Amino acid sequence: MWNPFKKPLPAHTKKISVPSTLSRRMELDAISPAPGPTLKIPPAPSTTKQVDCNFVALIMGGAVLHDKALSPNENKVLSTMREWVRSPQASVALPRLPAALPKLMGLLRRDEVSVPELAEHLSQDPALLAEMIRIANSPFYRTNRPVASVADAVQIIGQTGLRQLVTRVAMGPVFGGQSGYFSKLASGPLWEQSERCATACAWLRRDESDAFDAYLAGMVTSTGLIAVLRVLDREMVGLVAPDSVKFYAEVHDCSVRLSSAVARQWRFPQQVIDAMVTREPQVHDAALHPFALAVQRADRCAKLVMLQQLEAIDAVNSEEEAACVQEILRTFKTRPDATFAGNVR
Repeated sequence: MWNPFKKPLPAHTKKISVPSTLSRRMELDAISPAPGPTLKIPPAPSTTKQVDCNFVALIMGGAVLHDKALSPNENKVLSTMREWVRSPQASVALPRLPAALPKLMGLLRRDEVSVPELAEHLSQDPALLAEMIRIANSPFYRTNRPVASVADAVQIIGQTGLRQLVTRVAMGPVFGGQSGYFSKLASGPLWEQSERCATACAWLRRDESDAFDAYLAGMVTSTGLIAVLRVLDREMVGLVAPDSVKFYAEVHDCSVRLSSAVARQWRFPQQVIDAMVTREPQVHDAALHPFALAVQRADRCAKLVMLQQLEAIDAVNSEEEAACVQEILRTFKTRPDATFAGNVR
């Protein structure tokens, strides 16, 4: 199994198969927001549009979706949302970059940084320190003795693992702490999808030098939805989610544009920004750069797993997608009680 906290492993050469039992999930759940509600699982969606629409419906508590005309209220909400996305207010409302992330990322990107220097900086963040010690003591590393010091944890986890751990700990609060109805409902599933997408992105680029940039891209893919959901919290009449495919397609498209804006505002690497832009409907290009293609593939696979869990393997379009889904299933423990009724009729 690929371990994102160690050096990349060679690409799979064996025939792909669905695992009969899932490996234990990496012990990285301490900072996760509260889990979302129980939802119903639809038959495996096939097209990327169906996957995207079903996922947005999933996090908003939507029921069975219908390919029908928008209601007057849905049209009004979407019109307000589109205007807001294009307005200056949208950039102000985007999720803020965690204050600790740039400094730590700059430190971890230095090839010559020493273990004592890393340990000194990481010790200044109690939450990060506790999580790092916990990970170093997890079954993934099977150490002969308990790890208690920061220096030992740094050596065990490695620089690649630390980059991902720091990003994950810093990004957690971005997805939590929502107060509106739909934002609060979606925070748990959104965080789960982002974790899975980031891990899948890094796995798909595991043999390349930009695997960590891919991890960052996976983490930022759903941040636009956070901002869009805040608009829906204000504009939606009642607490019942719509059942129109067109509604969720528009919500997704607006969120993709905002995710691009988040990547720019956070000054992420240019190829991360470019990968976000290629997800926008008006920019979509079949001849994508391999990095951007990996991001799109990871996003789809992560959503399939969220929607279908073990059955996600039935909806893949290629052997590479099948391997990616399998890796997500191996890395993350599934939630057998998750349900969702978002199939399109």
